[in-house]
Amino acid sequence: APKKKNTANNEVAAKDPPVKKKRARKVSINQSAIANERILAANDFINWMLKGIQNKKIRVNEGKAEVHVLDGYIALVTPKIFERYLDENPMIRRKYRSQLQGGAPEYTAIQKEIQALGVNHIGEEGKNIHRLYVVGKRGASELRVYLIERRYLPSLNRFDVNKAMKIAK
Repeated sequence: APKKKNTANNEVAAKDPPVKKKRARKVSINQSAIANERILAANDFINWMLKGIQNKKIRVNEGKAEVHVLDGYIALVTPKIFERYLDENPMIRRKYRSQLQGGAPEYTAIQKEIQALGVNHIGEEGKNIHRLYVVGKRGASELRVYLIERRYLPSLNRFDVNKAMKIAK
């Protein structure tokens, strides 16, 4: 500890260095983003996904996960996550089956609902499905994903960006 000279009686006294207090870091989430997420959760699929992530039934950023957090986006592995939703909700599958014509898979109806919300990323060529490269210890692979802009789902900000994944250009 540094010493300080007392000029009144020439004594030297030890003085403790000032202690820096660490402040708790506040994580500020835009209130309008939270409100938007609540509105999005009115969509059955989005609500199911958010609850599944919260209850740890849907894995995020892990091997074989159906949801990955990227820089700026939430990547939904397609058709896997949509098929799982339909498997767990057979009445909804039936509803979509009756609405679709031409033999299109039921999950395309869910994707169209999300498109109508205006939260998904549309690529340069107008495509909704994107290629995602995964580079890991055991090699590289490619996934087909449906991208939702991350700003619309602030509750997923607690997850780090999965650095092993890159969106194909």
